[in-house]
Amino acid sequence: METGQEPKAPVERPDRKTEWSLGSIDIAALVVSAAVLLAIAYVFARFGGSISVSLGRDAGNTARARGGAARSSGALSTAAPSSLASILRLQDRREALVQLAQSALAAAVSANGVLLQRSWTAREALRHLPAEQSHMSALRSLVHASERVHFGGRDVSEEEFQSHVDNIRPLLQSEVRA
Repeated sequence: METGQEPKAPVERPDRKTEWSLGSIDIAALVVSAAVLLAIAYVFARFGGSISVSLGRDAGNTARARGGAARSSGALSTAAPSSLASILRLQDRREALVQLAQSALAAAVSANGVLLQRSWTAREALRHLPAEQSHMSALRSLVHASERVHFGGRDVSEEEFQSHVDNIRPLLQSEVRA
């Protein structure tokens, strides 16, 4: 198959420039684009610089922390709990109630052989305890009261504090004997 057609040559227009020149750039668009790019770079430098990625293992047995000290960045403290005597000596009953709840929860968790995870809240640790735990209702009441004090900013009366101490004392004393 043969055809005798040839493509037409492009027509040169005198009003159109065929070469690129600096005068063909829209200055307003260039300034706006540069401002947007600088704003993005500023946001990355200001807020993105503190982002870090860790590929290390954080899960595991928290009682066997590396270097001899447990890291406590989770919601529930994994550090060694205070003794009942040192908690009772605290003048601030709000802080004493929070420490009492952490100590009692740590005692219940270790008595039941549950591995406490750093990311667990006190309620999550309660959920991991067996339902037949002998002091479960006193522990649940103490944890809820400590949350109201710690996160709700509520005060605790001396009578309420002593009531929680009396209810949770058997759990803490059974941990001391074990």
